[in-house]
Amino acid sequence: MTNIDFHIHGKIGSSLSFDKDEFMQKILAAKKSGLDAFALTEHSHAVNFSEAFVFLDANFDFIENYWDADEIKIFPGTEITTLENLDIIVIDLPKNILELAKQFDEKLTRTTDELLNLLDNSALVILAHPYRRHDVFPKLSDGFLRRLDATEINAKDFYEKQNEGQVRELATKLNLPILANSDTHHFASIGATWNEFESDIKTINELKENIRRQNFTIHISDDIGVKVKSGIDSKADHKLRLKLGISE
Repeated sequence: MTNIDFHIHGKIGSSLSFDKDEFMQKILAAKKSGLDAFALTEHSHAVNFSEAFVFLDANFDFIENYWDADEIKIFPGTEITTLENLDIIVIDLPKNILELAKQFDEKLTRTTDELLNLLDNSALVILAHPYRRHDVFPKLSDGFLRRLDATEINAKDFYEKQNEGQVRELATKLNLPILANSDTHHFASIGATWNEFESDIKTINELKENIRRQNFTIHISDDIGVKVKSGIDSKADHKLRLKLGISE
């Protein structure tokens, strides 16, 4: 069995430096929450995007398609915001993710079709938090729809917008599986939502195939409101402390 969250950010904010201590707290929180794995999906436009990868390479073994971080599998990924204002999660090998981050180092500048042309066929592609800012359906080209592996129920939007029904309707319309992901920047929200796969997943291809077959169950924590609000508040407090020069 594998419990996994496909949408966890490596940093408190995309304009901030990578904080290795806070990241280690994410790994600890994942273990405490019963996760076996998560995808590291920092924004491609984040400053010094590669910092987290450098840290992981220096401290943990990379096995097949993931870093083995204290028994938590961390799959390499990124979240890209295209010109159409679509947020797209890509999970792939580190070298491919790093190249995508170079190509999409500014948000809202390159099109979804340009992204498609750069994707390796082995990449896992997820439409992130639909309906957060707008109705995404008119912006989805046929080519992009054919390349999508899934969309997501996003913990923050589930709690703040109560839009699960909209997401399920979209997924049905597009014939897409639905994952449940936290989209957290702070370790306090880890465990708000997750996906339970029946098998022990070790590769991105296994993830893609099990998603395609829908061999998984999504879970939404009974404490989702507490976890999401705690993550939001803690993120804001952390950023304020940094701004004021106050140490943790």
